[in-house]
Amino acid sequence: MVVSTRRRAKRGSEKKVPERKRQLINMPLDVLIEIFLFSEPLDLLYLARTTKGLREFLLNRRKSFALWKNAIGNVKDFPPCPDHMSAPAYTYLAFVPVCHVS
Repeated sequence: MVVSTRRRAKRGSEKKVPERKRQLINMPLDVLIEIFLFSEPLDLLYLARTTKGLREFLLNRRKSFALWKNAIGNVKDFPPCPDHMSAPAYTYLAFVPVCHVS
């Protein structure tokens, strides 16, 4: 028998989305893409962690490949993404200050 350790949220206790985040979520996709074209890779990585919708869009290789390629190109003297890695994984490896050796 499997026992769930998750607790159900009480009514009225759902998190409210801050106004700024709500404005970002409600922007048209073409406007967001224009903003993303001027972003750096770490910005895209952090944006992908804000909402499910942005995560699904920015981590989908078919939909966002050009955005990640452009973002990596926005960083001066930064080598291109290796073929064996995804752009988000390469960004995490290059920019997030954690130890990656196990």
